Amino acid sequence: MKKRISYLAIFLIVTIGALEFTGFIASRFQSLPKEITTGELYQNDPNLTLLTWVQKFNSHPFFGYIEKGNDLKLERLKIEKTSKQFVILLTGGSLSYMFGSTVQDSFPGHLKSKIPSLQNYEIIFLNLALAAGKQPMQHNILTYLLESVDLVINLDGYNDVSPFPGERVIPLEYPAFWLRFFSKELGNQNYRYAAELSRSIYIYINNLPLRFPILKASHAYYYSWRALRYLLYNSFNRLSKSYLKSCEKLPVSILKEENFLNRRLDIWKKYTELSTVVSKHHGVRYFSFVQPNQYLPNSKVLTTQEIKVAIDSTEKNQQEERMISLQKAASEMKTSGLPVFSLMNIFKKTQNTVYIDGCCHINKYGDSLLEEEIIRIIAKHW
Repeated sequence: MKKRISYLAIFLIVTIGALEFTGFIASRFQSLPKEITTGELYQNDPNLTLLTWVQKFNSHPFFGYIEKGNDLKLERLKIEKTSKQFVILLTGGSLSYMFGSTVQDSFPGHLKSKIPSLQNYEIIFLNLALAAGKQPMQHNILTYLLESVDLVINLDGYNDVSPFPGERVIPLEYPAFWLRFFSKELGNQNYRYAAELSRSIYIYINNLPLRFPILKASHAYYYSWRALRYLLYNSFNRLSKSYLKSCEKLPVSILKEENFLNRRLDIWKKYTELSTVVSKHHGVRYFSFVQPNQYLPNSKVLTTQEIKVAIDSTEKNQQEERMISLQKAASEMKTSGLPVFSLMNIFKKTQNTVYIDGCCHINKYGDSLLEEEIIRIIAKHW
């Protein structure tokens, strides 16, 4: 028995050694990323980001979902806010969230420099923008915190006119992630559970080098995982799509395809107007800003990098139509007297790269231009 165990141990050692040697030889014939020796590859894996970002959120009975920890922060704010504090509420989608994360330290000071009456206040910048956030989520957040905020900045638009998974299964007013958080009875749940299993295995294996640092320098682990992770990631995507397709066999929407865009715009207009009325009635300053987007024709001369990473040729025509309709709707709302300010042409004279993906997201340089223009408009209408 002892001999068998010894032979098995020797076999495992030789096998692992051979794999490491093979990986080392292979690495000589191709340039491995620098991260292979630091372990950063496993922490910054782009697939991992796509698989885990939704785990930052919890379902919420009033908002649909909320970033973990913010529910307690909101309750504390409602109870503890003082007369010397001035609370800015930022709402919107992922572009708005990323913008808030970039400017949360600089925005209060820059706003004070333009509005002297705020000098003696402690400004609290509350970033409650949510990935895939759209109306009426922003309106619900506003009304929930109405007595605790002084200025509302809603930066949205893209999610309000763009399709989201399962929109034919659930009412368009529902949160975009409704299927993920609340659809326990819709569709084939086997696909859902299998997709979550693929996600969990991916995350667990990918994080092994963080638990066992010796793996960070293992060529065998690197090559084995590089091959396996694509299988798991593709499996997750296929199963997720299969789940959504199984849900769509039970559509509740009676809208025809050409009417979806108009219906989305109607929802956005309705809740933007309601937010304006409710805010004004309670003495809260409300500003609705329409975010820029690369698909709006003639809104920016795109750089070579932007053309490469920020234009999806398969979506270009549909997105152009959506953005033109959004711009027209924003102009009509502004003309009607609502505090709706379009930032869709803010990058028109910008020659630098701003857009970083095929959706709508922008870099920190773009955030700085947004911050400057938003503060200018708020100060002008103060």
